[in-house]
Amino acid sequence: MGARIKILRRVRDGMSQDALAESAGVSRVTIGKIEREEADTTTSVLFAIAQKLGVRIDDLVMGGSQSRT
Repeated sequence: MGARIKILRRVRDGMSQDALAESAGVSRVTIGKIEREEADTTTSVLFAIAQKLGVRIDDLVMGGSQSRT
């Protein structure tokens, strides 16, 4: 999941960890840990990340299409 978040973040106009963190209500350090799979996250943070990246939560968790339908 962390790798998918990182790829999607970079594809979305080179979004920074800071920008994603701010919209998800967490620190940049937390986003980094999630991307490196060193930390788990809550459903609410995962939902905020998915919204900011324009994907569904299941796309982050399981892969699949990378855009909303």
